[in-house]
Amino acid sequence: MPKVARWILAAALMACCAPLPAAAQSRIALVLGNSAYERGPIRTSLADAGLVAEALNGIGFEIMEAADLDHADLRRAFSDFISRVQAAGPDAIAFVYFSGYALEFEGENYLIPVDARLAREHDIPLEALRLSDVLYPLAGGAGLAKIVVLDAARPLPLTLPVAPGLSPVEAPPTTLVAFSSAPGTFAEDGDQFYGAYAAAIAEMLREPGLDLDTMSARIRVRTHELTQGRQTPWDSTALPTDVVLVPADGGAPAPAAAPAMAALMSGQPPPPMREIDPEQAYGLAVAMDSLPAYTEYVETYPDSIYAPRVWVIIRARREALVWMRAFKLDTRDAYWTYLYRYPRGIYAADAQRRLQRLAAATVPPQGFAPIDAINVPPPLAREPREFVNLYPPLPRLPQNLIGPRPAYLVSLPPPPPPRGPRLLPAPVGLPVVPRLGEPPRRVGPAVGVVTPGAPGAVTPGTVAPGAIRPGALAPGMVSPGPPAARPTDLQRRYGTAPGTLQPDAGAPPGGGAPVIRRFGTGSPAVTPNTAPVPQGIPRQSVAPPPAPPPPQAAPPPQIRQSVVPPPARVVPPAPPVVVRPVPPAVQQAPPATQPRGAAKGPPPGRRCPIVNGVEKCS
Repeated sequence: MPKVARWILAAALMACCAPLPAAAQSRIALVLGNSAYERGPIRTSLADAGLVAEALNGIGFEIMEAADLDHADLRRAFSDFISRVQAAGPDAIAFVYFSGYALEFEGENYLIPVDARLAREHDIPLEALRLSDVLYPLAGGAGLAKIVVLDAARPLPLTLPVAPGLSPVEAPPTTLVAFSSAPGTFAEDGDQFYGAYAAAIAEMLREPGLDLDTMSARIRVRTHELTQGRQTPWDSTALPTDVVLVPADGGAPAPAAAPAMAALMSGQPPPPMREIDPEQAYGLAVAMDSLPAYTEYVETYPDSIYAPRVWVIIRARREALVWMRAFKLDTRDAYWTYLYRYPRGIYAADAQRRLQRLAAATVPPQGFAPIDAINVPPPLAREPREFVNLYPPLPRLPQNLIGPRPAYLVSLPPPPPPRGPRLLPAPVGLPVVPRLGEPPRRVGPAVGVVTPGAPGAVTPGTVAPGAIRPGALAPGMVSPGPPAARPTDLQRRYGTAPGTLQPDAGAPPGGGAPVIRRFGTGSPAVTPNTAPVPQGIPRQSVAPPPAPPPPQAAPPPQIRQSVVPPPARVVPPAPPVVVRPVPPAVQQAPPATQPRGAAKGPPPGRRCPIVNGVEKCS
């Protein structure tokens, strides 16, 4: 055999026998911004959604995005996203961000589409999308972690008797639910180009080494700082173990923080508040965001300038917890207990409507005694009697709680125009996070989702050829043991201190989610489809074909029949939901030889031109 031939054969054997780099972990995000409401347009909604989409895209998330969705398209977008997550496998991470209006009605939270007409109370369940209809199907499917973020706690341009803000929820297993403001409260949008909550999310998503719990605490503190204490985000988590989106970089310094805050962020018990000054203790209470922490603060520093604010937070949180427990029990005694304790509470109208459905009196009967099942202790001696849902700015805030903001966010230019009809803007100046950590761990092509019936379609519950099936291990992987038991979110946040809530013994378990494995920040390269897609159908992504057909020869797309708008509804043309490809800096490394005719993506730092709302890459 000639020497050259032997060398080629040896190289081929080395290539085929060497360990294959696994494909990146599936990371899928649905980012929606609703702004064009007929009554009360939201100035920063699209810019906020575009900023969060860019931050997620920079750490390896494939983005499905759309703007100004009506009722039918909002449901369709969530339906297609849930199907895509379920097909992505057990290691997938799903992220949902919704910016717009939302409201609470009878214990449920509803997302409001831009075409909703809410003239009467019974219009709400018909015209809006119930959060639980999205939350529980998403949580019940495969996937390592699901994060659902509602940037929607705003004053409503309505005259209906609904409670302010959103109602607290208990996160389903493997899920984290986050609100832009604490239950029962809301915050008005500022005069900046981007909202404070979206800016805090974009910052903390990119910090290496932060698990989701720590990230949520830092987002809360940063938002509190940017709004001078007027806005304090809230979250509920049921993740079975720690999830890190950007693995720690050994050469990068840890995020700066005050000593007490640094201990909390590193997972260590924070020091008692009597051992630190009042300002640092206040920041610690906001970061912990629990009734025991707030109670400890007002008992330790009753004369602090922050004590009045902490008291109204305690008052709001206690009523929200009583209502959450009453709604969960859903009995007349439970609603009577709420009305007995808060006869003029913000959820009084909801409680009375629920009692009417139970054919019970709408006021507690004479001599009624609150039931123990609510399990929320009565108010403290100095606790305010009235509910405050809109907070004024504080005179000053503690300094250097979690360090300064990155320079690129401080000087972020105004958002550019949207990239196409009903698409989100793409802010410039947000650097891409380089790939960190171990290589991806899944072998084979990414699981793609296309229109049912199309060639190469992967339906929920099936696995693409070459992809690892749920529960299987990639070559070289070692099966980890079962996850360690973690306290529930209620145990973590409300503890056993006086004035706290004890979880019911029958609360749903945390679930058997897979053990977290460290992963890289890239995801498989995705080439957007170039065939025209009917309006309202989310654009999905599949592996690029060996030789793309000419545009005129593209086969007609097949229309999904999962959601059919009612014939009586007259709606404007549906917006496209497009998949934004992962930027080159976080994509999987290409093979040594590129197949001839393979589709090309946009050059680094530049997008492909948009034709009829679709990115066209030459």
